Amino acid sequence: MYKTEEKIHVANPPVRYFRNNPRWNNSIRGEVNYWTNLIKGTLSKTNKPLLIVTYEDIKSNTTREVFRMLDFLNVEYSAEEIIEKFKDDQLTMFKRPKVRDFDPYTPPQRDRVRIRLKQLSTSLHHKTMVEIIKRYLLEL
Repeated sequence: MYKTEEKIHVANPPVRYFRNNPRWNNSIRGEVNYWTNLIKGTLSKTNKPLLIVTYEDIKSNTTREVFRMLDFLNVEYSAEEIIEKFKDDQLTMFKRPKVRDFDPYTPPQRDRVRIRLKQLSTSLHHKTMVEIIKRYLLEL
């Protein structure tokens, strides 16, 4: 959903809506900071393990990400069984046709998001992954 001066639209906004739009620039800046602080704050307040799975990782290597999720959830499985499921036609219902490339970000916006995600990933990996593993082992 997006709003123009005239009315509210429920659809994918056109690319021109994002290019050189100060409201979009401010929104990106604010949302990236908000999301980063939300994740860091949540991790500092909980003793529970957290697995971060990104859409891009699932899209690039679905099998690996499924194994990661199953391991994280302590679900017993056989690799052959999971691989067979991926070969099965049942998964075709989850596949969507590819849509044309849509990138609402300008190069500086893309760089800003990429830098913040890298900073967050680094801080999560170095700071909390060890803590999560230690907490998990102590709870066993």
